[in-house]
Amino acid sequence: MNRSDAILAIDTGLSACKAIVFRLDGELVAEAKRMTPVISSTAHGQRISEIDMAQLWNTICEVVAEVVACAKQAGLIVSCVGVCGHGNGLYGIDKDGNPVNTAITSMDCRAVTELKTISEEKRSFVQETSSQKLWAGQPGLILRWLKKNRPEQYHNICHILFCKDYLSFRLCGEIASDYGDSSASGLLEQKSRTFGQPIFDALDIPDATAKMPALLRGDAIRGHVTAEASRQTGITEGTPVIGGMFDVDACVYGSGAIEPKDVCSIAGTWNVNAAVSSAVNYCAPIRQSIWRTDGQASLRIDSSATSAVNIDWYLQSVLEKNNGHDEFANQVAIDSYSLQSPYFFPFIAGSLDERDRKASLLGLDSSCDNRKIYDAVTEGIAFAHRAHLENLEDCGVKMKTIRLSGGLGKSALFCQLLADLCAIQVIRSDVDQVGAFGIWASAVTALGVYPDMATAIRSRLGTRKQYAPDRERHKLFYTRYNKFKEYMQCPSLI
Repeated sequence: MNRSDAILAIDTGLSACKAIVFRLDGELVAEAKRMTPVISSTAHGQRISEIDMAQLWNTICEVVAEVVACAKQAGLIVSCVGVCGHGNGLYGIDKDGNPVNTAITSMDCRAVTELKTISEEKRSFVQETSSQKLWAGQPGLILRWLKKNRPEQYHNICHILFCKDYLSFRLCGEIASDYGDSSASGLLEQKSRTFGQPIFDALDIPDATAKMPALLRGDAIRGHVTAEASRQTGITEGTPVIGGMFDVDACVYGSGAIEPKDVCSIAGTWNVNAAVSSAVNYCAPIRQSIWRTDGQASLRIDSSATSAVNIDWYLQSVLEKNNGHDEFANQVAIDSYSLQSPYFFPFIAGSLDERDRKASLLGLDSSCDNRKIYDAVTEGIAFAHRAHLENLEDCGVKMKTIRLSGGLGKSALFCQLLADLCAIQVIRSDVDQVGAFGIWASAVTALGVYPDMATAIRSRLGTRKQYAPDRERHKLFYTRYNKFKEYMQCPSLI
């Protein structure tokens, strides 16, 4: 390795597609971003969330070509590529490697009807064997729905992939997945760490087992950039491509949550709260317990689509602003909240649990302007995070600090709000792109620059901003949070 070598990290969330170039020592050199081409609609009262896979690849090619050009101008050559992506959902390709219709994302709710048709015995078996709650955005439930409603599409699928695996396939032509994405899918037998037939039988998709990818570590080399991918992206043909990571795992690594009992909250499109653990065990209050990308350490995760997606909706759909985060974040003060402030229930894209609650504002009066509503949306998201953190506590997680990342993690208001609400110190990462930073760590480990990802991460963690809870504000927010939970039982929200 030499000083001209660089790492290319591709981070594909449900809000944005990003490409970031790092030097080998972790210094960020260039970044580019485009919106993820999610197609959202509603049919028969159910949320539909899909992605045109060809359009997604074209978007990735655009951001990659942009940063690769910047790297070349800086005298750098990309020596390794890695991808992290949103988990669950379904990316299906046929025997020729072509997309089978659109991808279905984890925010899609059409398979919720399948939850009602699975016997309690089979549901319990799948949940205990996979250490995951059954929910509509999982590939198993989506496949079950496709089999009944789109049988031709179902049978045309030859390979079942996750987002980062589809993009990695387009880069290097190899089909595989890491332990993190696979473990989070609800299709992996956690004890054996294999796609066991009994889970697929219980979901009535027995033939899908043979369509699952081979497993590898995220810091292993899965293949090399093909001539076609090189032409489309500007990456040199033959550049190594690593296994890649489930974006949650990448963000947890990138935030510095490495040791058992470390806790991380990711306030991105999804509201993700994870605690590092030493074992995978099913715990009913939370969504999932998964293996990390190395197949050794694990995460306990509780999550829902109830975070920054609500702010995006408010700014874009209500105020018709493409990017108004900074405008409002700079106006909001933590002491602007009171017992009389309005409440927002952050269920624009999903609910906290299996009940299909709808988003709503409560307690508006003539004093409520755009800023106060923005405050309410922000607070509602914090309440949703607190609900998931409580579920982790019910599973035995002891929280001393919360490492906060994701888009809202850059907001000083949100960091302080979460600290006050939870009465726990919040640490904001000093790394802007934590998911990509996790990919950097896995890539330099694959290249032998560092012995493992933990050592790589620790080498770059600098001084991080810390937010201590305020006792008086905790009383206010905790009172409001309990009222929030009472209001959530209102039938009009369901």
